[in-house]
Amino acid sequence: MKKSIMLMVGMLVTVMVLSLIGPAGAEKVTVTWWGKQNEPLNLEIFDSIVPDFEAAYPNIQIKRTSVGYDKIIEKTLSAVAAGVPPDMADCWSRQVPTWAEAGAIMPIDEYMSDEDWGELWPVLRKLLTYKGKAYGLPYCMNLFLLYYNKLRYRQAGLDPNSPPTTIAQLDEYSELLTELAGDGTILKAGFLPGVPGTSLASQMIVRAFGGELYKDGEVLANCPENVEAYTWAQGYADKYGVKQIEKFRAFVGRDTRVVAAGAVFSGDLAMWMDGNWQYAYGMRVAPEAQVNIAVTPFPTRAGAPKFGSITECDPFVIPTGSKHPQEALTFIKFFINNDTVMLRWADKGNTNQPSIRLWNHPMFKEGWLPHWEVYNMILSDESYNIYPHPLIPENSAYLDDLKVAFEEVMAKAKTPQAALDDLQKREEARLARYQ
Repeated sequence: MKKSIMLMVGMLVTVMVLSLIGPAGAEKVTVTWWGKQNEPLNLEIFDSIVPDFEAAYPNIQIKRTSVGYDKIIEKTLSAVAAGVPPDMADCWSRQVPTWAEAGAIMPIDEYMSDEDWGELWPVLRKLLTYKGKAYGLPYCMNLFLLYYNKLRYRQAGLDPNSPPTTIAQLDEYSELLTELAGDGTILKAGFLPGVPGTSLASQMIVRAFGGELYKDGEVLANCPENVEAYTWAQGYADKYGVKQIEKFRAFVGRDTRVVAAGAVFSGDLAMWMDGNWQYAYGMRVAPEAQVNIAVTPFPTRAGAPKFGSITECDPFVIPTGSKHPQEALTFIKFFINNDTVMLRWADKGNTNQPSIRLWNHPMFKEGWLPHWEVYNMILSDESYNIYPHPLIPENSAYLDDLKVAFEEVMAKAKTPQAALDDLQKREEARLARYQ
């Protein structure tokens, strides 16, 4: 696939250069847009901006096609290789380094001014940059924090306005918030690493201990901080038992977010790490319990850099071979700067605003993102560290393997050192293909 794409890049250079020069002409053009979104409300919000844009730019027509979450990657890459790509597509930020390395998407730097980037949170430019070039613009961003149930805090004699800030405090609070049956069955849990899901936990815990996954050209999967983090997590398996934790995870719903959110909102799980959209899920199953839910930055190990969050985003990108890249970027900028659409999008799923201006919009600030002030603290206070996913090709494969390593550790199938040593070897071999 990569070789086919690179051949197409060479064949299409002349066409692309001609299409990039100068403003859009008077002749009407159609910008084709392939999207991963397929939920009716999402599509209705997306489509609502098209008439306003076409009125403002009468020479540009937008034609959107919903490809779906499960097909957007394969279909877009196949279309680029065949020389018939859409003019724009939306994807996940994790795809950007892999697609950029393969030559499947175009850099957008020549269309962007410092003022354009100044409208967005700085971490987003870093998230969408690969080898010094920017490859996308975000229409949403996500941050991941520690959710906690204030009612459970009060019941355990804890101050609901003083959540844990260190790993040691998290352990202490979890002990007080855990209820066990005589046979060791976990009736109510304080905090359990990897419950309900292991994918996010495998990354968050590393950062909370000051660990790294990749830096300055070097894979760091088995660095001492990561081993320490996974050793700490495995301590919960030692304490409560692998089978009991698995039983409790099955009870709260594993990665089924609506069910798992209900466990937090109901109090079965007192603390849990997850994304900013969790209120939207929780409100479906326990709307009356929202008043008891709060968020806070995930605790940091004493002596480690202050942990704010990991982050990712959903960007619009321009596939290589786009016939109308300039017009597509014109639409993308119009989209992400449209108050009505972006605020509706945020309200729909409690997603964070990539635009600093819209982030401070009264409608968003005063109610559309619960606990706006906590997220604002993390984004605005430079003492908090916000980490993007590894900016390397096949980073999704790396993170998938990190999840597997974490699950091996929590199942006590491997020691933390052995699991991360194995991961180190796999990732070094994978990245060697790109050197």
